[in-house]
Amino acid sequence: LEQLIDRKLALKSMNMPQRAHWLAAGTIVSPEQYREKLEAFVGDSERRALHLATFFEEWRTEQLLDLRSTPVLIRLFGRWNGPEIRHSSGYKTPAEAASRMVSRLIDVIAALPSIEANRALRKLVDDDILANWRFDLSWALSSQQVILRDASYAHPTPQEVTDTLNGGVPANVGDLASLLVDVLEDLSIHISTSSNNAWRQYWNEVKGKPNDPKYENSCRDALIESLEVRLPDEVDVQPEGRYVLNKQSDIRVAFKGFNVPVEIKRNGHRELWSSMERQLIAKYTREPETGGFGIYLVFWFGSGYTQAPPDGQKPESPQQLKYLLENTLDREQRLKISVCVVDVSGT
Repeated sequence: LEQLIDRKLALKSMNMPQRAHWLAAGTIVSPEQYREKLEAFVGDSERRALHLATFFEEWRTEQLLDLRSTPVLIRLFGRWNGPEIRHSSGYKTPAEAASRMVSRLIDVIAALPSIEANRALRKLVDDDILANWRFDLSWALSSQQVILRDASYAHPTPQEVTDTLNGGVPANVGDLASLLVDVLEDLSIHISTSSNNAWRQYWNEVKGKPNDPKYENSCRDALIESLEVRLPDEVDVQPEGRYVLNKQSDIRVAFKGFNVPVEIKRNGHRELWSSMERQLIAKYTREPETGGFGIYLVFWFGSGYTQAPPDGQKPESPQQLKYLLENTLDREQRLKISVCVVDVSGT
């Protein structure tokens, strides 16, 4: 078949629809050889893209495409249409065929339980050429992340469960997140109740007296130093973990190929009530290695520093702040997103 395709494409007498169909066949049979040729042939031509989409839609060949070719075709077809025309009945116009094909290609990628498929979908979501498809692509990305997490979940052995319960290393990303939350809660109790005034390391001082809260990065560094002595030696704690779209969380806690991002805010930060959703959830927990887990950590410097929520009175205690922040999460988010409020007020 490859030899036949080569001979056909060498003919100069072939018209445009014929060439489009033979290049499509070549992309299925030998994607590395024909994918770029197909993309160059279509270019910015809507007419050529619609001829090509008709071929793929008629023969239902989307399952035969490799993962590198599928996003290419989504871009070639999707730039000229949107999802709103794919449900019409009766005779299918070329535009309808292209719309239906884009929908099926998106479904193909969304069903793949691989990191490569996840990254491909994320690139498509952020592609301005596919703005009309952004809702469908975002929905597909969310579905694919669930499939990927289920497929990559590492069931712990009985020995791993025993080790984890005895304070050993975590068996999976869920264990790592739970361990980190426990350590943070114990650390918060220590900071607020210790006789050595551990809370003072989070404040600037004037003549030996606390004056104003330190910058978040300074608070983060002090926290990391405390975490490192409380977590197992095998767990790596690093500032500014890099995540999707080159965004960085404040802390990245990693072990055995999985990691948990920690986003930090002081209780006086102007984005206190929005950063959990806009930063932690939207940007950092999208990475497959996180399994969707993340921690939103707030340093409590006292009620006088607290930002009021958009639709209510400001909290008067760290416990009330934690309760209000948790109430902004939906049921599914609460399964994997934890809120920790560390009291460093010294009161």
